[in-house]
Amino acid sequence: QRRRRRQAGMWSALFGGGGASTSRRNAPTHGQGGAAPRHEHGRGRHGGPNTPRTLSLGELERLHEQVVRTQSITPANREAVVEVLRAIAEVMIWGDQNEPDVFDFFLEAQTLSHCVRLLGASTTPHASVAVQLLQSMSIMIQNIRRDTSVYYLFSNNHINRLIAYDFDFAGENEELLAFYISFLKTVSLRLNVGTVQFFYQGHASPPQFPLYTLATRFVDHPESMVRIAVRTVTLNVYAVPDEGTRQFVVHDAKNYFPAVTGALLRRCLAHDAPGSGAGAIETANAEAC
Repeated sequence: QRRRRRQAGMWSALFGGGGASTSRRNAPTHGQGGAAPRHEHGRGRHGGPNTPRTLSLGELERLHEQVVRTQSITPANREAVVEVLRAIAEVMIWGDQNEPDVFDFFLEAQTLSHCVRLLGASTTPHASVAVQLLQSMSIMIQNIRRDTSVYYLFSNNHINRLIAYDFDFAGENEELLAFYISFLKTVSLRLNVGTVQFFYQGHASPPQFPLYTLATRFVDHPESMVRIAVRTVTLNVYAVPDEGTRQFVVHDAKNYFPAVTGALLRRCLAHDAPGSGAGAIETANAEAC
């Protein structure tokens, strides 16, 4: 019961607000006017918990070098890598609003590519780095304001690599799945006629749309918050007035909608079983709507 309550709190924190989790620990502080360096309290250069961190181009360059130098993730450096990924999101959001050179460096140095590479660098099974990368990317996508920054962020296919990465959701990795689904949902919230071209691969044979197809595989997940997030992704995709995307969705309907109706049927039968409460039946009815 305690484990179930903890899981419920995690799902609610992630999905209750409509996007990525932005707790006080992880929420970036935005600069106001001008490009003067900003100071945040974090682990900083020397690892102390209250060392001020400068939000500046120089700080991003330092963080980038740390990512590049990290060839493997071990129990000894895992916490430091997680902190670097968290700090990168802070600097990037500050730079989007205060210093364009920060975003230029991020793109030219292929910082995101090096961050995605870390997913395969762990020497032991542990989800903390993957969780932080997904959370950092969700926070960046959700909070970056300039349309050009969003376009550049999506344009190099690194987000697609992250979407299509073969994460291990088995066993006790509920937190990893939660952040992955939240990440897909956050990306889908930025879809429009321009940005959808970075995710719908109409030139492939056959055409591919990982953001859509990898989200819909969780349509029958036992956790209701996951199923709700999947519906959010699909509805955001359906709302984009792009002919190629719509043709893909119509073609994929033979896979997705039978899965939806099958999932609803199984839940209705389960809720109709002896001992199921009224609250469970109301949940099934809400999902059917």
